[in-house]
Amino acid sequence: MSAILGMFKSGDRPLLTTDADACLHAMRVRGDRLQLVETGRALLGATHFEWETDLATRNPDRIARDGDVVVAADAALYYVDDLRRDLRTRGVDASGVTSAQLIGAAYRAWGDDCVHHLEGDFTFVLCDLSRNRMLSARDYTGRRSLYLAEFDGMVVVASSVAGILAHPACSAELDLTSLASMASFLFAQESDTPYRAIRSVAPGARVTCEVGRQPREEPYWTFPPFNERAAGGFDEAAEELRALLARAVQERLAPDGPTALLMSGGYDSTALFGAGKMRLREMGQEERLRAVCMSFPPGDPGREDEYITTITEEWNAPVQWLSIDDVPMLDSLEDYAARADEPFVHAFEAWFRALVGGARNIGARVALYGDGGDQLFAVSPVFMLDLFAQLRWTELAREWRGFGPQGYRAFFKNVVAPVARSAARFGRPNASEIVRDPPPWIREDFSQTHGLIERELEGELRLRPAGLSRASTETVHSLRHPMPTKVGAAYSAFALQSDVELRMPLLDERVVRFAVGRPRSDRASQGEFKRLLRHSMRGLIPPSVLAPRESKTGVLSGYFERSLRADRRGLVTEAFRDPVLAQLGIVDQRRLQEEWYGFCSKGGQSKGFRLFITLQVELWLRSRLLANGRQVAIPKLAARSPAN
Repeated sequence: MSAILGMFKSGDRPLLTTDADACLHAMRVRGDRLQLVETGRALLGATHFEWETDLATRNPDRIARDGDVVVAADAALYYVDDLRRDLRTRGVDASGVTSAQLIGAAYRAWGDDCVHHLEGDFTFVLCDLSRNRMLSARDYTGRRSLYLAEFDGMVVVASSVAGILAHPACSAELDLTSLASMASFLFAQESDTPYRAIRSVAPGARVTCEVGRQPREEPYWTFPPFNERAAGGFDEAAEELRALLARAVQERLAPDGPTALLMSGGYDSTALFGAGKMRLREMGQEERLRAVCMSFPPGDPGREDEYITTITEEWNAPVQWLSIDDVPMLDSLEDYAARADEPFVHAFEAWFRALVGGARNIGARVALYGDGGDQLFAVSPVFMLDLFAQLRWTELAREWRGFGPQGYRAFFKNVVAPVARSAARFGRPNASEIVRDPPPWIREDFSQTHGLIERELEGELRLRPAGLSRASTETVHSLRHPMPTKVGAAYSAFALQSDVELRMPLLDERVVRFAVGRPRSDRASQGEFKRLLRHSMRGLIPPSVLAPRESKTGVLSGYFERSLRADRRGLVTEAFRDPVLAQLGIVDQRRLQEEWYGFCSKGGQSKGFRLFITLQVELWLRSRLLANGRQVAIPKLAARSPAN
C-alpha cells in the first residue's frame, strides 16, 4: 500500500513539477520513496516504502510506462496467473510483473473495462497519451482511498486529502455541512470530505478525464445477483466455501516470512485461520500464518481468550498475545486526529494499532483481518418480514420459534406492523426508519438550514437498490455504506504507518459472488447465524468454538465505555469546554456539556459513541486551525441543497 497522484491539464494552465512534488511530499506518511513522470498533459506520481518492494515482485517501481500508456498504481493484485491467461486470450503480453505493468496490459486489452478483470485491493491512475485522457479507478471494497478535485484548469486525483490540499491552487475552505454530518454520525454521502474543493471517489467507481470535458465519475462494479435457489446442497456449498477461503488466504500471504492474522475468537477470523492453516499444511508451510490476539480480563464482553486457546492448541500454533489493559484508548487521540486525512478516528483505533504492532513484533509485513464476515455470512431477523410478506407461513413459524418464542404481541410489533406500514406506503421507505436524528447537541437551526437529515436520506436511498428483499438489501447496504468503507480505509492507513499492509480475504470478490449466490437460510435459520461459514470449518476449528453461543462475544463495548467515561487526562472535558464546533454554529455548547456529564455519570454505549464521533471532529478541527502556516478558511454559514 502506497500513494498515487495524477494531475491532468484540462485547460491552458501548465502543470508544474514543483506543484506535483509538493503533493507527493504531503503524502510521505504513505511512502518516503517518491516517483514522478511527466506525460505531456498529465503528471503521474507515486510514493512507497522500501519494505514494500519485498511484498510482491522485488521491483520498487509504482509507475510503469509501455508505449503510450503510463500507470501509477497503489495495488495488491491477486489471481495474477488467471489475469495473465486472460490477457493472452486477447493477444496481450504483460511487459512486466508489477501491479502497474499488469494494469497497463489490462488497459491495452480491454480499455476502460480493464477494471472488470482486476482482482485485488487497488487504486490507480492511468494516462493514455494517444487519446489525451486520464483514467482513475478504485476497487469495490474501497480499502485504499482515492480523492479528486478540480481547480485552475486541471483535475487532481490522489490517495489522500493532504496530497491534493498541498497543491498551492487548491482551496482550503472547509465544508461545514460535511463536518456537521460527520459530527452527527451521518455518513451516507460517500463523496463527503472536510473540504469544499475535494471529494472522495466512490468504491467501485472509475473517473475519466478528457480535454474540454468535466471529469466523469461512474460506478463500474455492481453487486452480484442474489439467488435463493442456488444449485448444490448445503454440504457441497460448505466444501466450496472452504476451498474459496483457503485460496483467498493463500493469495494474500506475504511471499516471504510470516503473515499475521489479527484473530479474535469469533467465527470470521477463525475461519481464515482454519482455511489458511489447511492450505499451508498441504504445502508443508504451516508456520507462515501466525495469530496475533488481544486478551481481555475475565468477565469483559470482549473476552474470547478461551476460544482462541482452544483453536491454537488444536493446531499446535503459537500466539502473539497482547493485553487490552496495555491499550489506553484516549492517550494518543490528539496525535491521531492531527495525522488523519479526515475527522474520523475510529473508536478502536488504539486497539487496532496495538494489534498491528503485534504483527510487526513477529516480523510480519502483511496482516490479515476478518472484515466481511458479518456482511456476507449473517443477516438480522429482518428476513422474517420477507417471509411474512411472501406468505411463507410454515417457514416463518419455524424461524420465529427458532429465534426464541416471544409471544403474539412481539410478533405483531416486530413482524406484522412493519410489513403493514410498508405496504401502506407502497414499499416506499420511511425516513424515520432509515435515518436517525442528529444527536441533541447538534443545533437544530443548523441541521435544518443545511438539510442534514435530507442529505443523509438521499444518500441512504441511493444505497438501497429497488426490487430486493429486506435481507438482501441489508447485505448490500452493509457492504456499500460509506461508514464501513471509511473504517476499512482508516485501518489500512493505520497499518501502513506501522509498516504493515492489511489484507481482507473474506472480501475476496470470488467469495462475495459465492456468498450472495446462496440462499438466505445459509446465513441465518432456526436460531443459528453464520450457518454455512461455521459448517465449512468443521474438522478445521474445534466444535466448541463453532457451536452457537448464548450471547455475542468479542464485543468491545466494555473497553470503550470504561475508557471514555474515565477520561483520565481530561481530554474530552477540555475539548467540550469551549469547542470550535460551537464557534462555527454547529453544536450547542451547553447541551454538549450536559450530555457529556450525563454520560460520565450514567454511561450508555450509543450516546458515548456519538459523543466520541463529535470529539473526533472537534480534535481534527483544532489541529487544523493553522495548517502548514496557512490559515484555514472558515466559510460563512449558508444554506446548501440536501444532496450536496
